Amino acid sequence: SPPPTPPPTPPPLLVDTFRRLHPEREGAFTCWNTKTGARKTNYGTRIDYILVSPPLAEGLRVAECLQSVEGSDHCPVVAELRVGWGRWRAAAGAAPPRLASAHFPEFQRRQTSLAGFLARGAAGGGSSGGSSGESS
Repeated sequence: SPPPTPPPTPPPLLVDTFRRLHPEREGAFTCWNTKTGARKTNYGTRIDYILVSPPLAEGLRVAECLQSVEGSDHCPVVAELRVGWGRWRAAAGAAPPRLASAHFPEFQRRQTSLAGFLARGAAGGGSSGGSSGESS
């Protein structure tokens, strides 16, 4: 009798944005040993990732490792997603997660003014006894 058919591979929980767009690119390192000067010869590791859920990965347009940006032993990684929240929300069938930026006041047109943020005794912020422009 033929061997049993293996079970289907489950869908991924997260998608590596860079590998989704660049599955064969070699030398795409994001971290180098500074003691050996490994960045000059591009001998490193890729340990910086942008991971997204499969529905968000459908809107992936750009994913890159910015190796030319120096100043650290790591380089920045970037991704551009073209997904409207309304469309994703309808596809996901749920409200945004509790810690999503959609719940931040900055993104709900309720942002505290700078004057309100720096006012003495302002709820949730305010200065910690520093100068507020008043002279004593």
